[in-house]
Amino acid sequence: MKKILYIIILFSTIKLNAQIPTLLKDINPNGGSTISAAIGLNGNAILAINDSTNGNELWFTDFTQNGTYLLKDINVGNGSSNPFFIGVINSKLVFLANSGNSKNTLWATDGTTNGTI
Repeated sequence: MKKILYIIILFSTIKLNAQIPTLLKDINPNGGSTISAAIGLNGNAILAINDSTNGNELWFTDFTQNGTYLLKDINVGNGSSNPFFIGVINSKLVFLANSGNSKNTLWATDGTTNGTI
């Protein structure tokens, strides 16, 4: 009888603490967006997303609607930079991206637009 009571309490606790998924931001209101990569950075996330307007570029989110935005359009316009994440070093994300010259070059970001170099 104790085991059943513990299970009921456990499931009740899980259900009470569960959060319902919500939309952070509709990045592509005319269709779906494709996320090709995601990595955590300083409690936030950097994503490689194709929004069908800017191509596959870097997006930032602090998991709020206002804090979810295009971080940098590296291959300006609708071309894709196709960021390839290498890893996080000293609180910066290091990655390869194509700025439109047909070559991948080394980039880094601290999660800010000005700090993406």
